[in-house]
Amino acid sequence: FFRFLPMSRTRAECSLFACVVLPLAWSLHSHHLDLAAGLLLSVFICSQYSHRCQTFLVCSKLHRRNCDHGFILLSLGPVVGAAFLLQNSAAQKYPGLVFASCSSLAVWSVVMCGRRPWLTAAVAPAAAALAAFLVHPSWQAAMLAGIPAVFLLLNLLERLSATSFSFGEAVVVCQGITYLAMDLYANFDSHIKILTLIEIGLLGVVVMCGLTTAACAYARPAWKIHIFVFFVSFLLVMAVIPLGRLSLRNEDPVVWLVSFVVSRQQGLQLVAYWACTVGGGVPLLGWLSKRFPSIPKSIQRKYFHVLLVAILWPGIVWDPLLLSLAMAVAVCVMLLFECLRVCDVSPIAIWADNYMLRFVDSKDVGGLVLSPLYLLVGCSLPLWLQLGSGFFGVTLSSAGLLATGIGDAVASVIGICFGRVQWPFTNKTVEGTLASVAAQCLVFSLVLQPHMIWPQAVGVYVCITLTAVMEAFTEQNDNLTLPIVFFATATAVFF
Repeated sequence: FFRFLPMSRTRAECSLFACVVLPLAWSLHSHHLDLAAGLLLSVFICSQYSHRCQTFLVCSKLHRRNCDHGFILLSLGPVVGAAFLLQNSAAQKYPGLVFASCSSLAVWSVVMCGRRPWLTAAVAPAAAALAAFLVHPSWQAAMLAGIPAVFLLLNLLERLSATSFSFGEAVVVCQGITYLAMDLYANFDSHIKILTLIEIGLLGVVVMCGLTTAACAYARPAWKIHIFVFFVSFLLVMAVIPLGRLSLRNEDPVVWLVSFVVSRQQGLQLVAYWACTVGGGVPLLGWLSKRFPSIPKSIQRKYFHVLLVAILWPGIVWDPLLLSLAMAVAVCVMLLFECLRVCDVSPIAIWADNYMLRFVDSKDVGGLVLSPLYLLVGCSLPLWLQLGSGFFGVTLSSAGLLATGIGDAVASVIGICFGRVQWPFTNKTVEGTLASVAAQCLVFSLVLQPHMIWPQAVGVYVCITLTAVMEAFTEQNDNLTLPIVFFATATAVFF
């Protein structure tokens, strides 16, 4: 067995010991054994990666062309973690941000330590311990297992499509997938049933897409549609629907969701509005791109930002809970369409290629087109992260709308049309950044500021400015990065 494992005997012994002690600790409800086993597992994973990594990278292939590695994005994690350490109430309400911060610290330590596993083994378990002691006891075991899971998912993502991600984006994606599994484990019996169903659905679709993509890579073209239908049917029947029934105490999930939408005060009106907006807006965007081909692609893509603002704002004001469900459905549909496109399943792949490839930018390289998916996920994350707390702050819920829907769109349009002075080391313009800050501050002051005290309002203005500067200098995908930065800094302001 030791000869089979690509690791030293010491690391294998540590991992086996952790695998034995973890079930024992959970059965005895011993937090001390739980902590020790989790730390050993973190040491094993991190030392294994630091042993294999090159000088400054954990996964040297995770590097999108013409892009930095996202170290600035990763460095924000420990900073946000320190802010939550000072505000323990926020850590209790938003454990996902604590996990993201601590796992970013672990990844950062591995990246910067290079070939020095002893230093990595000292820093990464400290991040795991920090995460475990900051949050609720039900989260401790999940936190301790979550940080090694991020490293394992990074390896899988590298094998799937390494050139489609920067290192920072890959870490954020792996953190998100791990957080879904962790929260589902820790809060499966939560009274917020809609949150459990959203997590089951998202995690099920991610697994479906991963298995389908891996299987279709070695299949004949005629078999691909059958492989897709098989995995979707198998996981729906064997995992998604049974887990949904279990969380709802043996109630049918589909019937429960329909009754949930109907029971909302303005549920049917919102669903009808969203259906009309998407059904009319998406074909209209395709027609406009053909009718006015001379408009730069970078401006044409901002049509989607305007469409998303029109979708998000009524839901944030009237029913953020229903909006969270609707965005989860939209993300699942987009994931399935992208899976069909990547696997070249006709005829859907042909239509998806003809439509989506007209709006790709320089960051959509490799085999995946991720910008539309990042746009949906980035605007949905602030809503999903607040579901567990049971409280929706209008400003926090609007993080994606302000940062991406308004700020990024205005910066791009003004920068292209009127920009003259460029920021150093980037092609972004000062005029675009100033216009982004002005537009976000204007919307915030007219709509959101009247409902809060002035110290918090000043803090939000600072968050807007920091997010706009991040947009000007980062080479990561704005649709994913900016809402996360805005939400994390604004959460630190409010708590």
